[in-house]
Parts: sequence; structure tokens; C-alpha cells
Amino acid sequence: MKGNRIKAFGVSLLGALALFLASCGQQPPPSPQQGSLEVTVLDASNNNPIPGAVVGVSGPQTTSGVTDNQGKVTFPNLPAGN
Repeated sequence: MKGNRIKAFGVSLLGALALFLASCGQQPPPSPQQGSLEVTVLDASNNNPIPGAVVGVSGPQTTSGVTDNQGKVTFPNLPAGN
């Protein structure tokens, strides 16, 4: 009887070790592949929005846009990056 208990304990221990090692090898979730950027351009002297300002984005993707009446421009679907 004692031998069977030792075998069962050994099998349980090996199973727990296998689960632990399997969880250690998992990859972290992938980072977002795309995002968006909203820019607001304001006049430094009075903090009013500046419509019609040309704003450029460089990096993995280079693009530009023009601010609206509220001084805002949005760049959707940009690739992840700094």
C-alpha cells in the first residue's frame, strides 16, 4: 500500500511540475498593432485653437493632416510605435 501512495504522489508531483513549466513558457499577449492619434493645436499666447494648421506624423508610417475649426486633427489606424 505504501508503495502505491508514493507512486501516486510522484505522479501528482510530476503533473504539477509539468503544468508549472508549461505556464512559464507562455508568451505575453501581443501588443496592439494599430492605434490612433488625436492632436490639438493651440495658440501659445491665448490658448485658442488654430484651424488650418498642417500637422505631420513620421515613424513607421508618414502622414499629415490639417486641423479643423477646433484645432484638431486625427490620424486613425497608425501602426504601433513611438
